[in-house]
Amino acid sequence: PADILTQYFLKENGLTVGEDVEILYSTPSEITQLLKSGKAEYGVSLEPQVTNALKGNEDLRIAFSYDEEWKKVMGNDTTVCNAGIGATTKFIEENSDIMAKFEEEYEKALNYLVQNPQIAGELGEKYLELNKEIVIEAMPRLGLAYGNAKESKKSLDAFYQLLLDFDKTTIGGSIPGEDFYYIAE
Repeated sequence: PADILTQYFLKENGLTVGEDVEILYSTPSEITQLLKSGKAEYGVSLEPQVTNALKGNEDLRIAFSYDEEWKKVMGNDTTVCNAGIGATTKFIEENSDIMAKFEEEYEKALNYLVQNPQIAGELGEKYLELNKEIVIEAMPRLGLAYGNAKESKKSLDAFYQLLLDFDKTTIGGSIPGEDFYYIAE
């Protein structure tokens, strides 16, 4: 998705990949190292890698945020959804009580981490082998906000439409129908 969003934003700003811009692909860690060392002038990355790169090169700056660019080019109140949780229809039907409890607890946990970046940093270091201070500093730019399927549907549909328009095979040929979204009863 980051590649598709990058190409979409470039196109919306009048640039053509292969003519005006050349895209080279690499891993997030390599991009971070290239930016830190100054061997790359531009890079697309996610947090907390962006903060890590910024810490390693005082000449770097964030050119733009994908969330802000999305709002600019889409011209609406949708957001770039960056994570989701899936389950089979069978599991949902057989475990509606567990689904409702999971959704409730997930929202609480996410909000707790957003409000307590120190703890998020400690957990990132312990379980993900990330630098605690980098995680803490990156928290405000992570874009973490909970939204259930009903709240997120408009944003997801806009994103799915972008994928469909870019290359219908990226989304299986069509935008998911209403039955794709879990709505707690």
